[in-house]
Parts: sequence; structure tokens; C-alpha cells
Amino acid sequence: FVLYLNDLPKIIRFSKILMYVDDVKLFLHINSLNDAISLQYDLDTFVNWCSANGMSLNLKKCKKLSLFRNQPLLSNYYIGSYKLDNVESFVDLGVILDPKLRFHLHIDSCVNKAKSLLGFIKRWSKEFNDPYVTKRLFVSLVRPVLEYGCILWSPFYKYYSDKIESVQIQFLIFALRGLNWNPSELLPPYESRLMLIDIPSLEKRRFMLRALFIIKLIRGLIDSPFLTGEI
Repeated sequence: FVLYLNDLPKIIRFSKILMYVDDVKLFLHINSLNDAISLQYDLDTFVNWCSANGMSLNLKKCKKLSLFRNQPLLSNYYIGSYKLDNVESFVDLGVILDPKLRFHLHIDSCVNKAKSLLGFIKRWSKEFNDPYVTKRLFVSLVRPVLEYGCILWSPFYKYYSDKIESVQIQFLIFALRGLNWNPSELLPPYESRLMLIDIPSLEKRRFMLRALFIIKLIRGLIDSPFLTGEI
């Protein structure tokens, strides 16, 4: 399969291309009708390449997503006679993209999934009195859901940051239930409760992960000439 895809980037003339296994994205900054024509040209070239290599496209999974700040130049794109659906969001390698890259849909999805997993842990670990046991379950099953790809979508607005943190706050109340705190009363500060089981806030972890990513870029441990050039 790698041999099949090896020459694909060489035939794309105007657009940029991103590939991961059998996932292919063509993208171009559209400022005029000519840009739209160029993108359609590359799409046609790609379709012809697939046909020449005996590879069929799943048309139901082929979509068009416009990323913009202001109103975009709307154009239709086709694979043969099939018009690509224009979607308001799209899951790309596990991250939900929206037209303005606010990632609010992705954050909502992550929080809902994490809460569901946390509920599972609460139901099946009621008899575990050691908070470090439930901590291991949380950091293994729930926290990765809230951090996958966060270098890309880490929230700028406090509202979304608090929404993510609320999952860990719920976990702390459960993990430290042996202390017989009354949730209706004033609890110790969140940071103090985190120290009791030696776990950082999710916001601090996202900051650390972003910093590590930059360090790896600078040291050449991540091969991305485009991002390295931005630094």
C-alpha cells in the first residue's frame, strides 16, 4: 500500500496534500475563482491517479470543509459527477474540526466521553478504598481522552478550560470520598485536593505538553520543517 501511495504527492500541482495511511487531504487557500479551479484540477488529477492504480474512493467519506474567519468564497467540488458534501465539522484523525477552528465541538465530545468513562469507574470501583487505585484508573482511561491532540486544540477561553477541568474535579470528590467531605460545604481549594493524591491539574498538564512539543521541535526530534520554520 505504501508503494501505491509513494508517488501521489508528485502529481498534485497546485494544492498541498497531507496523507496518513489511507487518509488523504487536499487543501488550498481560496482567494479567487481561479484558486477554486486549481483545487478542482488537482482533485481530478487525484481521481485519475486512483483509477490508474486500480484504487476506488469511498465517495460517502469524501467531504469538503471550508476553514475561514470571514465569509469564504463558496465553490462546489466534484469527483466525477459526484458533488462533494459541504460539512460544518469533520473528524480528522480523532479530532473534530470546525470551520473557525474553535474546537468547541471536539472539547464537548471529549468531555462527554470522559464523563461516561468516569461514571463507569465510579460504578465498578466503589469497593476500592485506596484513592491511588482509582487514580490509576483515571489517568489510564479518562485523562487520555481529555488530552489526545490537545497540543492542537488546547482551549484559549476559560469556559472550555473549566469544562475540561470539571471532569477531574468530579473524580477527586469520588477518589477522596473516604475523607467524608460534604460537597454542600466549602471544600479545600482544588489545588490542595490535587496534592493529596499527587496529581496536577489538566490545565498545567496541557501547558507542559505544549512546552515539550516545542522542545522536541527545536531539538529536531519531531520532523516538521513547516512548524520548525515558524519557530
